[in-house]
Amino acid sequence: MLSRFVMVGGVGISQLVVNSLVGVYYNMIIAWSLFYLFSSFINITQLPWRHCHNDWNTYRQFAIVVTIHKLVQFVIIMYLYDLVFVRVLNKYRF
Repeated sequence: MLSRFVMVGGVGISQLVVNSLVGVYYNMIIAWSLFYLFSSFINITQLPWRHCHNDWNTYRQFAIVVTIHKLVQFVIIMYLYDLVFVRVLNKYRF
C-alpha cells in the first residue's frame, strides 16, 4: 500500500513550487495595477499614455502589428491544414 504513495511523492513539492510562483505572479500584477491607478490620480510619475506622440502608437506601428497578426494567422491556418488534410487524412485514404 505504501508503494502507491511513494510513486506520487513529488506531487506535493511540485504543487508547492507552482502555487508559490503563481502567488508571486498574481501579487505582482495587483501591485503594478495599484501603482498605475494611484499614479494616474496624483501625477507622481510621468505616465506613458500622458500624450499621444510616442514611438509605439503611430499609424506605422499599428500597420506593422496588424501585418504580423495576419502573418501569424496564416501560418497557423497552414499548419492546421497540413496537420489535418495532409498528415491525418492521407493515413486513412480509401
